[in-house]
Order: sequence, then structure tokens, then C-alpha cells
Amino acid sequence: MRLFIAIDLPTDVKQELAETARSLGRQATSARLVPEENFHLTLVFIGESQRVDDIRRVMTEVCALH
Repeated sequence: MRLFIAIDLPTDVKQELAETARSLGRQATSARLVPEENFHLTLVFIGESQRVDDIRRVMTEVCALH
């Protein structure tokens, strides 16, 4: 499983980004737009791992400190 740690964006930010992407897409000769519901801010890309429970535990512990 490909894992990453990300922040979900507010709906209004996603909508603004989607409109900007559509506008840019209309001007491009080739573009593949990402669905708006998939927009996020990636903080760390972990890569392939099956250690989902371990990573979730560590993230929970780190978040509790902040």
C-alpha cells in the first residue's frame, strides 16, 4: 500500500483550486485533472508499506503532543 501523511483542505480551498485547474486545463494541449475530492497537502510521502497500524499509532502519538 502506498502511504503518505497529508492535510485535508477546506472545501472552499478545494473549489478555488479546482476552478484554477479547469482554467489552466482549457489552455493546455494535454492535461489530466485530479478530482477535487482528492485535493490535499502532502506533508510526507512514505511509499510502499504494510505497516499501516504502526504508522497510525505513531501519528496519533505525535498529534497528541501538539
